[in-house]
Amino acid sequence: AGANRLLVKSCVAEGSWGFYFRVTDVRGGPANVEVSPSSMVDVVASSGRPRPAPATALPFFEAAAERASASALYDLARYLEYTDSEDPAEGRVRQLAARAAEADPSIANLEFAIRTAAQRADINRFMQRAIARAPNDPNVMLLDAQVKRAGLFPDSALPVLDRIDALELAGVLGMQARLLRADIFANMDLPMAARRILEEVGQRALGAPGFARARAEAASAAGDQDAAIALRGEAVALSFTDRASRRVLVADAWS
Repeated sequence: AGANRLLVKSCVAEGSWGFYFRVTDVRGGPANVEVSPSSMVDVVASSGRPRPAPATALPFFEAAAERASASALYDLARYLEYTDSEDPAEGRVRQLAARAAEADPSIANLEFAIRTAAQRADINRFMQRAIARAPNDPNVMLLDAQVKRAGLFPDSALPVLDRIDALELAGVLGMQARLLRADIFANMDLPMAARRILEEVGQRALGAPGFARARAEAASAAGDQDAAIALRGEAVALSFTDRASRRVLVADAWS
């Protein structure tokens, strides 16, 4: 009740300003609202013409990319990816990432080109360039294992993962390599082996709901339903909005 002032944020990259605003009652029908023009004087009366749209970051990145430097191409591709603002039919992120990798085959550029490439031939071509550039880089080795995992013969990634394990990496990269091995074992119908790895890695991330959920799925695949239910309960305790685990617990309670 009483007077209310509404602030509308209109995000416009180009063209003139404008908006439609609809006020309804609790049932969605038209509300009886009186608009006081005097309350809008300070907002619209300061200029006789529509104000220009604010400058955005996209024109800056587009202009820089016209010079075709690897860094500018990479920055534009990452901006389009981060903001989800490319046309999927056009595939500019993929094209820009490939051009950046061709102009400067750094590991970062090659990794981005591999991740965004759509054709297997392009993925393999960029991967071979990364291996030739830094064959003993753990990041390159993990990327190589991930590419092999997604190929026709996922188990061909295991020798690469053996090399990473030999480095005894204690950080995130080492955990990613172990989880990738577990994923390959699960794909090979070796649920017990996959579960052992998940239990091992999960001990390094106690309190992480994602790991509790992954361990529950591994326990279920290995046939240990009691442990799976217990871990689902742990996942819900850690993340109340874990709907997948809540559904499993409800189904178990009704069975």
